[in-house]
Amino acid sequence: MKYLHTMVRVSDIGKSLDFYCSMLGLVEVRRFDSERGRFTLIFLGARGDEDAQIELTYNWDPEDYDEGRNFGHLAYQVDDIYATVMRQAYFVRFEVAAHEAVRAGRSAEHLGDLYWETLTEQFGDALDLSEEFRHEWLTIPHIYHTPFYCYAYCFGQLLVLALYQRYKEQGAAFVPGYLKLLATGGSARPETMLAEVGVDITDADFWRGGFAVVDEMVTELEAS
Repeated sequence: MKYLHTMVRVSDIGKSLDFYCSMLGLVEVRRFDSERGRFTLIFLGARGDEDAQIELTYNWDPEDYDEGRNFGHLAYQVDDIYATVMRQAYFVRFEVAAHEAVRAGRSAEHLGDLYWETLTEQFGDALDLSEEFRHEWLTIPHIYHTPFYCYAYCFGQLLVLALYQRYKEQGAAFVPGYLKLLATGGSARPETMLAEVGVDITDADFWRGGFAVVDEMVTELEAS
């Protein structure tokens, strides 16, 4: 797990930069202004060690920050992408099969058998699974409170990886479209937003680009 940054909301950019830069000795690494979102992001890092950063978020519209509202989030890069992509995808595959089984009047024991099949398929002989895991699906609230929600994890993680691969291929030419994509927020369906920046989410090669990034990570890890 790699630390990326800590986000803090600020109400005065000048005073905040004076504190973090003049007093603490940090330097501004990069800045992003969003006219549509009406906010500014400023990333600060220690001189000579700019990987560990603080993100200052300044909302252009005045807001009183109290009761912890000034603290935003801690951001980490999780190495175990498998858990976010493949594991979540298998959850959804189980959900599809489970819903079909429920409509057919099958028992809870049968659902456990279906879940066990997904576990043995995804892990093979890499793990020695105990019998208790046959009922693991009962402990995952997403499966019965918000069906198919797990798909969002898989989609989001793989999308970011695929977009990163596109950036590696196109370089600076990719940036304007990517900023446009970020500016749309959640104002449209994913396929519509991504089509505007030249991405067809039905194109299998686009998603393979995301797996190519993972493959590079694994190759680098095995060589280290």
